[in-house]
Amino acid sequence: MNAHRTPCCRRRLIGSTLATCMVFQLACQSAERSPPPSPPPQPADSVTSSANVGLAAIRARGKLRLLTRSNGTSYFVWHGRTMGFDYELASRFAKWLQVGLDVVVPTSWGDLLPMLKAGQGDLAAAGLTVTPEREKEVRFTKPYTLTHMRVVWGKGRQRITSPEELSGKSVHVRMNSAYYRRLVELSGLLESTGKRPIDIVLEGEDLETEELLEEVATGRIPYTLCDIQICNENRSYLPDLVIGPRVSDPQALAWAVHPQADDLAREVDRFFDEMKKSGELDALYQRYYESPRRRERARQKPQTKRGSQLSPFDTQLKDAAARASVDWRLLAAIAFEESGFDPKNENWNGGTGLFGIMPNLARELGFEDMKNPTQAAQAAAQHLSQMGAQFASVANEDDRLRLTIAAFSCGLGHITDARLLATSEKHDPDVWANVARALRLLSRGEYAARAQHGYVRGSEIAAYVDRVWSQYRAYRHALGDRDGNR
Repeated sequence: MNAHRTPCCRRRLIGSTLATCMVFQLACQSAERSPPPSPPPQPADSVTSSANVGLAAIRARGKLRLLTRSNGTSYFVWHGRTMGFDYELASRFAKWLQVGLDVVVPTSWGDLLPMLKAGQGDLAAAGLTVTPEREKEVRFTKPYTLTHMRVVWGKGRQRITSPEELSGKSVHVRMNSAYYRRLVELSGLLESTGKRPIDIVLEGEDLETEELLEEVATGRIPYTLCDIQICNENRSYLPDLVIGPRVSDPQALAWAVHPQADDLAREVDRFFDEMKKSGELDALYQRYYESPRRRERARQKPQTKRGSQLSPFDTQLKDAAARASVDWRLLAAIAFEESGFDPKNENWNGGTGLFGIMPNLARELGFEDMKNPTQAAQAAAQHLSQMGAQFASVANEDDRLRLTIAAFSCGLGHITDARLLATSEKHDPDVWANVARALRLLSRGEYAARAQHGYVRGSEIAAYVDRVWSQYRAYRHALGDRDGNR
């Protein structure tokens, strides 16, 4: 954990200095105090025209882009399955809009709202607290629940029974968090009554609140702040975590959209209203934060960090991927889609094992027993590598991998037909979206009759690629990859 924190991302700010910026109206302030550092200014090109945001842009794209964080509450992988309160809620909203869902995980918390304003996502959903400062930057939807902050520490640390007892204590938080702003306010109030300020220690913006909770529970840092539902979620597998007193009034949690995306905000509000009326929102919240299943899941930590296990067969997948020079996480995503990691799986079409590989293909690849996880992984990796080699000239990596996934599923012949069809209609055959469109056309008789390899269930293949791609990205996010401010 300490590897995440370096001298460049941990800075200690004395509370008296912090208080100057926020509570200069108090009698205790002095003119010579300097204000705390503020987040870096947003680049001039980060403001997006209204044509690129909102419902029309989402529907034209066919995708809702969710900006979130990979952690144990918003978006994570558990037993190979993509989960998370914000992820599931956004998935349901995407279905409400009748579009797909793309998940984007910024490099740091500090990139979340700037990327939203730059049009690099449609909505930000990561347990965001509505604050006056954030309301100046983005538009918030209706709240979906309320929360409040608690101070937390590890067993053996001096107990805190009231916010006033934070006087002189070191409390670690990220600067781009509501916790930081609350500490600034509390520190100023303490100073105004003659008490020592809070020693606020800034942590790296790439850290999640739950990572700070781990450091608190193990005694590596003394105190931090945490929203109550995150405290409860993490206490299940951090038995040394002590949840202290409330240090804030109730605060709204909501999604954020671009300030010009009024129609999207109104649609989210309608969606939330319907979810609340039906009871689905409460049920989803309870499943993640209050149910026995949550406690069971919490005992087995969600996979949100480097080194986490995706499946019971990670060793076989990694070994096979290394031999074939393919990404083992992509192999894992295909295995999850084909079998749910069941090595005894039998598909309707005769395919068996982790990857649903047909017996004739297995023999061509030099393998016999597809219910043997080691053989299945090696066969799948070899087949994936062979398919990928056919698209080596495709410049865009995302398009190249999607074409490879499609060929893995339905065979190279159908993808070649689709690329030829795309070319004949003056569309770039190296762009997956164009090939997906052509695949759908090849499920029609008039197009299939002219194709060398005939009919293909194009819509099914396109949907298959979307599902595998989403799972692959989720696995990459769970194991530490981030999308960055691009």
